[in-house]
Amino acid sequence: MSGSDPSRALLERLGDVLRSASKFASLAQDSESTAIMPRQSDPVVRVLLDHVFDTSQLQDAASYGVKDVVVFVSWTKAAERIGNTYFRAGSISVTNPDARVRLGDRNVVRFASEIGRSLDAVLRLATLIADVTSAALANESDEERYNQLIRGTGWFDTQYKLSTTIKRTLCCLVIDDLPRGWVHERIAVLAEVAPRVVRHLDDSDVGFVRAFAKAAFSGLKDATGKEALAAIGAFHQD
Repeated sequence: MSGSDPSRALLERLGDVLRSASKFASLAQDSESTAIMPRQSDPVVRVLLDHVFDTSQLQDAASYGVKDVVVFVSWTKAAERIGNTYFRAGSISVTNPDARVRLGDRNVVRFASEIGRSLDAVLRLATLIADVTSAALANESDEERYNQLIRGTGWFDTQYKLSTTIKRTLCCLVIDDLPRGWVHERIAVLAEVAPRVVRHLDDSDVGFVRAFAKAAFSGLKDATGKEALAAIGAFHQD
């Protein structure tokens, strides 16, 4: 996404994202009942997921402004909805909370490739939203910054999205039967965003994230994964 007008390119990309997300929703509309999901091994599905999950062409935060945040939020929600569809496959008749958690864990293993891409996309997009918002409002007065955050940028929703998506990713790392490569890929994305994320969270959210990182470290059985997670300094107390 390297055109001369990043905001215009972003808006055009959002059109692709939303169209692809809508087509995906049609393909997956019965999945909560049937547990049958569109898979990215199908070339048609792969193209749809690429449109939603591929953030590689995005520029850095300095290229965007507060007016672009609403576009990023819509994109993030589309990526999250698709991920949640995989998490919830076959869940319509499962009412017991513990059983739903177990089903979600099984679905992470069953649909690891698609769920992993969703987690990565949401983390990267939410982090960029926080970067853009923080940079755009850095020179405003405290009062004006607060007013703008409340009115238009969804800052508090972004903080919540960042902390809960990191929590969800960390919890997934310790699910049995996931491929080691999948675990390592998620830790690599966490390492990419973590130093930026902790700058945007308040102390309680940082503590929340660090508690889950500690639990994930304890639960990981793969030595390489444990070492990589331990190396993410932002997840540990100073």
